[in-house]
Amino acid sequence: MDLAMVAAILTLIGYSINDTIVIFDRVRENRGKTGVLSANLVNDSINQTLSRTVLTSMTVIFVVVVLYFFGGKGVHGFSAAMTLGVITGTYSSIGIALPLVYHWRILTIVNRLICGDCSNITERRHSRREQKG
Repeated sequence: MDLAMVAAILTLIGYSINDTIVIFDRVRENRGKTGVLSANLVNDSINQTLSRTVLTSMTVIFVVVVLYFFGGKGVHGFSAAMTLGVITGTYSSIGIALPLVYHWRILTIVNRLICGDCSNITERRHSRREQKG
C-alpha cells in the first residue's frame, strides 16, 4: 500500500459519507412532510436520489478508468482503489445505510412497546448490582 492508495481510501471515505448524507437529507425532507418514517418513505427517498447517485458514481468511475489506462504506473493503485471504492461506497450508501437505519428505528419502536418505559432499565440493573454487592 503506497501513499496514492492511502489518498484513494481517504477520498472514498469522504465520498461515501457525502453520498450517505445526501440520501439521509432527502429522507429528512420527505419525513418533514409526513412526520413518520415508513418503508414507503425510505423507498421514495432512495428513488429520488438514485439517479443523482448513479450519475455521480458513473462519472467518477469513467474518469478513474481513463486515469488507470492513460495515467502512469504510479496512479494504477490509486485508480484501482478508487474504482473498487466508488462501487462499494455507492452500494453501501443506497443498499445498506438507509435500510439499516430504517430497521434500527423499527427495532427501537418494538423495544419500547415491549418494555414500556425503557429509560429506567439501566437504573434497575444498577440497583440490582448494588443490592447484590
